[in-house]
Amino acid sequence: MIPIYLLHGAALLPSLYGPAYDKAFLRAAEQGDVPRLRVLLSQGANINATQQNDWTALMLAARDGRDHAAAFLIARHADVYHRTNIYYNYDALTLAAENGDIPLTKLLIAHRANVNAADNSGNTVLMQMLGNSNIPPAKRMKLTKILLRAGANLNAKNAMGNTILSQEKIGLHSFYEGPRVRPLVYFLERLGAK
Repeated sequence: MIPIYLLHGAALLPSLYGPAYDKAFLRAAEQGDVPRLRVLLSQGANINATQQNDWTALMLAARDGRDHAAAFLIARHADVYHRTNIYYNYDALTLAAENGDIPLTKLLIAHRANVNAADNSGNTVLMQMLGNSNIPPAKRMKLTKILLRAGANLNAKNAMGNTILSQEKIGLHSFYEGPRVRPLVYFLERLGAK
């Protein structure tokens, strides 16, 4: 009988230890391979190990939409607050919201991820999410409501002094461009966005 973890690609080699476990762990998170994550954690992988660009396994799972892997990591106390020291100063919540991932955004918020965290340009999670024109308007509205309910600052200013609405008015975000997405602008204005 072959152990299930071997069937899922986990390698149990004597030479695989320390940083090698961490590298394999990060790769498994990126691929969403929960059985392999489980095995590697049990054998000493660091749940908060980082790649050269300072991204953790949780961030990789969030970036790639690997919700099951992200949930597994969060349940095992992966650091939901970790922000990269390089590459825009992102965190897992920013990546999940920016990718339009509603379930993972909710899960990270439930585990107290910082909804007002800002990147190197001062753009908050809400600003980052609204800046992604690939998110359909209805999903964008839902994510906006989720982030605001969780305490996102509607009138936060980035390093240029722009708020969400001021960015829309000068055309830096796409949701101000036409009638199919105007409901979000009106919603934000009704809430007192400036």
